[in-house]
Amino acid sequence: MRTHLFALFFLLTLLSTSVALAQPSAGVRRLALVVGANDGGPERVTLRYAGADAHSFAVVMAEMGGLAETDSLLLLDPDRAGLQDAFAVIAGRLREVEAEHSRVEFFFYYSGHSDEVGLLLSDGPFEYEQIRTLVNGLSADIRIGVFDSCASGAFTRLKGGEWQPAFLVDASTDIRGHAYMTSSSADEVAQESDAIGASFFTYYLVSGLRGAADFNGDRRVTLNEAYRFAFDETLASTESTRGGPQHPAYDIELVGTGDIVLTDLNETSAALVIGEDLQGRFFVRDAGGTLVAELYKPAGRRIELGLSPGTYDIRVDTEHGLFTACVVLTENGTNLLATDQLVELDREGTLSRGEPIAIHQEVETVEESDRDYRHLPLAVSLFTPIDSNSVEAERPVLNNFALNWIFGRADRLDGLQLAFGGQAVAERIRGLQVAGVFDLAGGQIQGLQVAGGFNQTDGSLQGLQVAGGFNLTEGTTQGLQVAGAFNYASMPLAGLQVSGAVNATGTSIAGVQLTGGLNYAGEVGGVQLATVNIAGEVDGLQLGVLNLATDTVDGLQFGLFNYAERASASIGLIGGTRAGGFHPQLWTSDSAVISTGLRSDADYTYTLLTAGVYPFSEETAWLFGAGLGVKFPRFFPRLALEMDLSHHAVMFEHDFSQGYLGLSVARLLARWEITPAFSLFAGPALNLYVGQGANRLRERPGYIGGVVTYEADEDLRLELWPGFAAGISLL
Repeated sequence: MRTHLFALFFLLTLLSTSVALAQPSAGVRRLALVVGANDGGPERVTLRYAGADAHSFAVVMAEMGGLAETDSLLLLDPDRAGLQDAFAVIAGRLREVEAEHSRVEFFFYYSGHSDEVGLLLSDGPFEYEQIRTLVNGLSADIRIGVFDSCASGAFTRLKGGEWQPAFLVDASTDIRGHAYMTSSSADEVAQESDAIGASFFTYYLVSGLRGAADFNGDRRVTLNEAYRFAFDETLASTESTRGGPQHPAYDIELVGTGDIVLTDLNETSAALVIGEDLQGRFFVRDAGGTLVAELYKPAGRRIELGLSPGTYDIRVDTEHGLFTACVVLTENGTNLLATDQLVELDREGTLSRGEPIAIHQEVETVEESDRDYRHLPLAVSLFTPIDSNSVEAERPVLNNFALNWIFGRADRLDGLQLAFGGQAVAERIRGLQVAGVFDLAGGQIQGLQVAGGFNQTDGSLQGLQVAGGFNLTEGTTQGLQVAGAFNYASMPLAGLQVSGAVNATGTSIAGVQLTGGLNYAGEVGGVQLATVNIAGEVDGLQLGVLNLATDTVDGLQFGLFNYAERASASIGLIGGTRAGGFHPQLWTSDSAVISTGLRSDADYTYTLLTAGVYPFSEETAWLFGAGLGVKFPRFFPRLALEMDLSHHAVMFEHDFSQGYLGLSVARLLARWEITPAFSLFAGPALNLYVGQGANRLRERPGYIGGVVTYEADEDLRLELWPGFAAGISLL
C-alpha cells in the first residue's frame, strides 16, 4: 500500500537548542534528503535502527554541517512512490535556491535494506540506476550520497569507484561532481548492533563528523577525514562479528583541488575537548544513557567533539584500567577533559566460555583489595564506643552482619545491617541496611537502604532507598528512591524517584520522577509527573498542572500551563515556548463576525485563547474559548497546513442564567507567511452547537443554517453545520 509523501515527511526538528547555520562558506547552500527504512519488505527481517541512524545523520548535519531546518527532508519507511515524490520535492526546492547561491550542494542519505540491484523498500526494490538518474538530474553543483545498507558497494561499481582529487571549499571555484560513500562492499552485509543502538558505519561516521575524524586539528571535518575514520572504525569493530569484516567503499569524482568540509566545530553549541595527555578508547553517553560517540584516541593528539549542551557520562578503557568521568556541557561552553577528572572503576567479573581463568583473576583482584580490612563477620553495638568493631583500631573493618541498638558503624558491609536507632557505613555497602530512624553511607551502595526517617549516600547508589521522610544521594543513582516527603540526588539519576511532596535532581534524571507536589531536575530523560514540574531539558514527558522547562522539551508537555524554551508538543490551556512565541490573531468566521485570539506555538502543536462577537442574533452573542492545534509538515517554505479544535462558551447579552450554551469548532487552515511577523490564514470549519435551557434553544451565532439538527427534549438541542474562517496572524 502506497504511503503518501504528505504522511511521511517530517521536517527535521533538532534535539538541542536551535543553532546558527554553519554554512561551509559564503554563497553555499546545502539541501538534504535523509531516508531511514527499517521495513525492507515481507522477505526481509525488520531492522531496529535504520530510522534512528537517519535521524542521527540529519541532526549532526543540522548542528554542524550548515544544513538549515527548512532544507532537510527526513523520510521514514517510505514506499517507492514516496521516495520518487521526495526527489521531485527536492528538485523543485533546488530550482528555487540555485539562482541565489554560487554553489548548491545536495546530500542523499539512506539507511536500510538493499541488495546488488538497489534499495529494498516496503513495497519492492528501488534500483541504483534509477537513483543515479534522479540524483544526476538535480540542479546541484555537488551531489554527495551515503548508503548504509547491505551490498551497497554495488552502487559504486556502476561508475568506476576511482578516487579523484577533491575540491576546495572556496565558493568562487567552479566545482562539479559527485561523492558517494557506502557502508559495505558489493558482496558484504551491513551490520547494526544492539550494544551501540545503531549500525556500525553510521555510528562511526556521525562520531567522526562530531570531531573524532578531525585528524589535522583544524576544527573542521572533511570528506576525506570522515571516510577514513568511518572505514577504520567500522572494519575494526566488525572483524570479529558473525557478519564478518565490513569494508566501506567510495566513488568520488570531483573536479578541483583540496577537500570539502562536511562539518565545522566552530558552529557547535557545546564542545568536549579530550586533552593530549589522555589515551584509550572513549565512550560518551548522554544523560539518557544513549551512546553518542565512540573513538580511540592516541596520546599526544587533542580531540574536540561537538555535542549538545547537557550532562555526559564518559568511560575510558586504557591499558591501565577502566575510568569514568561525568561532565556538564553548557551552551556555547567548552569542557576540557583531563587526567585528574577520571575516577577508576572496578571491572565487572565475568566468566568467559572456554576461558575460566578470567573469573579467577578477577576474584584474586577483589581478595587483594580486601586484604587491608579486618574481617569481622558479626558486629554488635549499643553505641560508639560500645561496639564490637571498636576492638580493631589499626585497620578498617569489613562486616557481613551487624546488629545495632542505638547507633553502629562499619567501614564496609557485605551483607545485612539492622538497627533500631541509626547506622553508618563509611565506604561501601553490598547488601541491605535497615534502620528505625536513619541510614548513612559514605560511599557506594549496591543493594538496599530502608529507614524510618532518613537515608543518605554520599557516593553512588545502585539499588533502592526507602525512607519515611528523606532520601539524599550526592552521587550517581541507578535504581529507586522512595520517600514520604523528599528525594534529592545531585548527580544523574537513572531510575525512579517517588515522593509524597518534593523530588529534586540537581543535574539529570533518566527515568521517572513521581510526586504529589514538586519535581525539579536539571535534565529529564523520561517522565516528570507532579502538580508542578520544573526541568532544564526534557527528553520525554512532563505531566502536571504547571510544567516549566528552561531549555528544550524533546517530547510532550501536558498540563494547564506549560512553558519551555522550545518544545516538540505542548497540550494545555496555555502552552507557550520562547522559540515559538505568542501571536495575536484577528479573524472572521461564520460563527463570529470578529474574533481575536492569542496563539502560542510549540514545534508541532499550538494553543489558542479566543474571544469573539456575533451581533446578528436576536441578542448579541459573545464567544469565549480555548483550543488546541496541530501543525502538519511543510511542503513549501512559506505555506503551512494546520488543524485545530476549540470550544467556546456562548453568552447572550452577558447572561448565563438561561442554561449552558456551547460551540465547538474544528478548523482546517492553510497559512501563508508573507513575512516572519505577518501571515494570512483561511480554511473550512465544522461547527457543533449545544443549547441547554428552554429560553435559549433556538438562539445561536452563525450565518449558515444547521445541516443536522437534533432535539433530545425541550431542554437540549444539538446543531451541526459547515463554516469557514479567515484572518491574519502577527509577530
